[in-house]
Amino acid sequence: MGTSEDEQFLDEIKLFVIYLQEYYFDVYSKEIVEEPLLTGKEIMEILNLQPSPEVGKIKNMLLKAQIEGKIKTRQQAVDFVKSITL
Repeated sequence: MGTSEDEQFLDEIKLFVIYLQEYYFDVYSKEIVEEPLLTGKEIMEILNLQPSPEVGKIKNMLLKAQIEGKIKTRQQAVDFVKSITL
């Protein structure tokens, strides 16, 4: 697509990329917490678990919920982890 000679098409692609950048910086990055709110060790302490693959699964579920914008605070993360049943 980037090698297209259709100038109108290339202009549309450029506008779309600009839109994505603006959305990322103006909306997404202000609303989404991408860094894990809880460590694996904290998850183990909260749920009284030993190191295991389940801890990693829970941590990944938490991070996914954060990226989706469902979890934004540490307390929400703790509540989310407590609500998970594997």
